[in-house]
Amino acid sequence: MASAPLKETDSKQPLLLGVDGGGTSCRARIAGLDGNILGEGFAGSANPRTGLDSACNAIMQATRAAMDKAGLGENDFGRMYAGLGLAGVNQKKERDLVLGWGFPFAGIFLETDAYAACMGAFNGQDGAILILGTGSCGASLIDGEMKTLGGWGFPISDHGSGASLGLAAVRYSLLAHEGMKEETPLLSFTTPIDIFLKPVVKGLIRYSGILFCHLFNTSSKA
Repeated sequence: MASAPLKETDSKQPLLLGVDGGGTSCRARIAGLDGNILGEGFAGSANPRTGLDSACNAIMQATRAAMDKAGLGENDFGRMYAGLGLAGVNQKKERDLVLGWGFPFAGIFLETDAYAACMGAFNGQDGAILILGTGSCGASLIDGEMKTLGGWGFPISDHGSGASLGLAAVRYSLLAHEGMKEETPLLSFTTPIDIFLKPVVKGLIRYSGILFCHLFNTSSKA
């Protein structure tokens, strides 16, 4: 990634901020009108369904980290136009809450992370993507029309996501712990009790990560 501080002569030019906000982490990039990337920053979950303030604060944390790398200050928010692609904003309620939160940007364009992924993957042309992360979603953008499958949020949707896989593993582990299912080598790494002592979604994601690591490092049944 090319990164360079703004020159003094650029101090009045508009800035473009792009934020990719998922259920586990978010990334912010700041660019000039010429497309040159000036700075990039990272933070935690930016899904407003799991907490509006925590999601919006994560967006600001990632943005400020990008601003630091670009040599920008608080007074530059007034010329920054933000494009936010966030998980959990496919309903009007969440969109309105995010837009009304009080970001300091000069302007905001808010869409789902699926929309942003389609636009980025195909440079605005027709295409389709499948997101498999903390959540999951299938999406297509054809002739300007966006269509999605899934992505309604854990636990009612998001099949094949990290959260869903973690939940399935925990359920099996509980049954094995109680002698109702065959025990597997995976149980030697952790127990369902470990998961219950942690925040639900983070615990399930951690458990799905352990599951994948075990699968890739052994030929036995997980």
